[in-house]
Amino acid sequence: MVDLHVGPTKKLFRVHKTLLCKKIPYFKKMFNGKFKESSEGVGTFPEDTEESFDILIKWVYLGTLRSLTFSKNSRGNWMENPNLLSIYALADKLCLPELMDNLTNSYIEGSIKHNFFPNCSYIDIIWAKTRDGVSLRKYVVHACHWFTSGQARTEDNLKLWPTSSLRELFVKHPSLLTAYLDLVRNTPIGQAPKDPRTMPRCVFHEHGENEECSLKT
Repeated sequence: MVDLHVGPTKKLFRVHKTLLCKKIPYFKKMFNGKFKESSEGVGTFPEDTEESFDILIKWVYLGTLRSLTFSKNSRGNWMENPNLLSIYALADKLCLPELMDNLTNSYIEGSIKHNFFPNCSYIDIIWAKTRDGVSLRKYVVHACHWFTSGQARTEDNLKLWPTSSLRELFVKHPSLLTAYLDLVRNTPIGQAPKDPRTMPRCVFHEHGENEECSLKT
């Protein structure tokens, strides 16, 4: 067994070493190399959350991702799962593209079921907590394109994505603006933007365009 201490409170996760190292190469290097963690059988992750590791360890043992739950805000509107970005960032740090794709699928399926889209505030958080190039960012860019040029301009939609908030978002994250403009300019003239929730899931996966997907989508 190996001990993983997570978060500021150092919550203990005691895990079977063989299974953990087989499932996640990151831990194989940590606990079978010349590092201090290997001799002591202890790893510390102060910057990660207990909730994200709880989901990760269950994925290690069960081989499937625990379903993400979504809740409503004070206005009665469905909102994003608060743990999604934490576990997504952890999966990226541990080099687990399959788990990242699994999380993206769960997020899109939740948005379909409850009919919601990321608002400007959540996009700001996504862009701040993820690195350049991850597929979840690609979904966000397509969502921006859909809402600004494809979605019906209803009063509710304009309140969800006000021009002032979009301007602040693009000013704060120039790379988001660049990605958005690239998508707009590469969309054939006359072709309407697509709702990203209806697009093939593999468009927003980490694997290459011609690589086989390990998930049933």
